[in-house]
Amino acid sequence: MKNALSNSTKTQQIADLVQACEQFPNNWIICTLSANAQIVNGHIEEATKTLEQLVTLLPYHYRPMIILAESYIKLNNKDKASFYLNKLLQLFPKQAYINQLMAMYNLQNANFEVALTHINIAISQGLNTSQTKLIAGLANYQLESYEQALSSFSSLRSNFPNNDYITKMIVATQLKLSNPEAVYNELSGIELTESNTRMIAMASLELLKAGAKKESTQLLNKVDIAILIVSVISTY
Repeated sequence: MKNALSNSTKTQQIADLVQACEQFPNNWIICTLSANAQIVNGHIEEATKTLEQLVTLLPYHYRPMIILAESYIKLNNKDKASFYLNKLLQLFPKQAYINQLMAMYNLQNANFEVALTHINIAISQGLNTSQTKLIAGLANYQLESYEQALSSFSSLRSNFPNNDYITKMIVATQLKLSNPEAVYNELSGIELTESNTRMIAMASLELLKAGAKKESTQLLNKVDIAILIVSVISTY
């Protein structure tokens, strides 16, 4: 009942903000708040309509344009995202967050060298968020710069100690670096869950392929045999 009331209140608040923006379309603060509320609640396409109108009416208010570019990245609208990102970069070539967005866009579209260039600019301008580190790690990994990738992924561990995705990327990178002991140390102490058991099974198989029989066997001892069979079958 409480959740239903809460959802109803949020829906009404969004509706009120949308209505206020319609009444005052030149008020960039109200309309940006309206768009942000729509985005947070998963209505990204509706938000882009609000932001497009705002950018047209007030072309020199760049905050709405940044949110619009990010929204189109989330929607995987390549043409629109590219248009606004390039426009923003022409105006602010060294702005950290805009460069991070351009890195996200290029990572999404497998342009890994370009992604790395822009995330490095963002980092050089002082941006040091978890997202920044993850983008840098993924771009370096795809470019086979595994030491740099590992440094980025490992720096996320303190903030996300039990995050399966971070663990997966650290393990994958250590495998690329042929560090079986590091892989074993990363995985041996974690608690088995439904989501990470398959990852441990696959890592043990990769270690076996690499000739690290001892570490592979030790990891296999942690894994349910049924999960192992499924993992083996799925690789063929």
